Amino acid sequence: MSSSFRALAVKSLSARTFSISAARESTISAFTLVPCTRARQFLASLVNGGARLRYHGDFGTGGLAIGNIVIGALGAAPWRFDTAAHAAVLAIARAAGRSCRPLAGRVPPARWDADLAPAERSGVEVEEEQVLADLFADLDPGPVGR
Repeated sequence: MSSSFRALAVKSLSARTFSISAARESTISAFTLVPCTRARQFLASLVNGGARLRYHGDFGTGGLAIGNIVIGALGAAPWRFDTAAHAAVLAIARAAGRSCRPLAGRVPPARWDADLAPAERSGVEVEEEQVLADLFADLDPGPVGR
């Protein structure tokens, strides 16, 4: 594997397991709920080896808390996970008539975007399933030579 890979950390949609999957030779994707110690150690070793981490999670209490770990402690960059992305996905979900779960618990401040937590006080949680097509499109390197 090339040393110029990037790592993307996203919350798993259904499993509490930590797994790794390679997409082409340039991307490693890590899927997890709350990053366990082994997942954190693995992601830290990727960073120490030169990987650039990016994180996306639910726009809600849990997603921000996990983001504070992955972005704050591990140095990942937000991946479609800021105030502008929140406003866009919330508008799209509402325009499409998609229901969003009520926001549960106290929304923690986002270490990477001071305006994100106040924006999330809209009363609903926007789950990452609402933006899966965009996230998967980001992973597609396109035709060879692009």
